[in-house]
Amino acid sequence: MMFSEHDDGPNSPHTRRSHAIRILRDVIEIVAIVAAGFWAFYVFIYENRILPSLAPPNVNFAASLEKGGVHDGLIAIRLHTSIKNIGTVHVHFLGLADTVLGQRIGLLRTARRIAVSRDNVTLAANYRPSRALPVYSSGFITQLGDPKTEGDLDLDPGEQVDNDSVFYVPENRFDRLVVVQLARYTRYDDKPIPTSFALDAGGLPEFANEHDNNVSQYATTTASLDLHGR
Repeated sequence: MMFSEHDDGPNSPHTRRSHAIRILRDVIEIVAIVAAGFWAFYVFIYENRILPSLAPPNVNFAASLEKGGVHDGLIAIRLHTSIKNIGTVHVHFLGLADTVLGQRIGLLRTARRIAVSRDNVTLAANYRPSRALPVYSSGFITQLGDPKTEGDLDLDPGEQVDNDSVFYVPENRFDRLVVVQLARYTRYDDKPIPTSFALDAGGLPEFANEHDNNVSQYATTTASLDLHGR
């Protein structure tokens, strides 16, 4: 009996090798499909939905001052403020306050030298601002901060709220006005977070309650105006 050079029977080495190659190819295809599924989940579900929903609040505060007319020794000032939720989660405010400070600017007879420290550089060479005095303030605690109040404010991602008001300062009393915006807010609004106002040592509004890790707080100068400009 004659035998061929290659035995292609079910138990031949060639057949077993071909079968192993097919199994390996199938395994690689399965792994590739599973990996693609995990990648799709990561990109479309985790990165685009889960991560944004876990992000901290991100709010942008802005303000502007505009000088108006003068009558009876008073200068009209228009204050415009805006608050925009630029983050990816819902934001609920506990309290807000906008305060405007007035200052006199005095000329120095001798120019100061630049001040340099390890962390910053400062110089106001030719002038000295006076102590800032509050000339206007408006704010409120929301229902989330105190359920007995009527005011409230919450913003979805991308939502913005603007406010305009007019106040008056005595003519020639101040040289510069400065806006300080104060806010406390959170993404967690399932229950009230007690919040109230107090005055700091400088007579400016502040929040009386201790800050907690689930609450964000903002307090800084956002605009200024030279009253002698046009």
